[in-house]
Amino acid sequence: MDIEDAVSRTLDEMPQDFLTYPYMLGNKAEVKNMCITEYNEAETMELMKKAAIAEGLAQGRHSRRHG
Repeated sequence: MDIEDAVSRTLDEMPQDFLTYPYMLGNKAEVKNMCITEYNEAETMELMKKAAIAEGLAQGRHSRRHG
């Protein structure tokens, strides 16, 4: 199951007595988009962190050779 399907299923199966149920139901498309965007943002941030570490290590090696 992909993230979009999981979010849809979660919203569809939310108990109707939850305080936020009317909002979630009335704004389902927006809520779904926010959940998917947040998920992707976390993944992107992790990738950026790894790239920054690799870049820092590469620059450190470069400056030792030329410094």
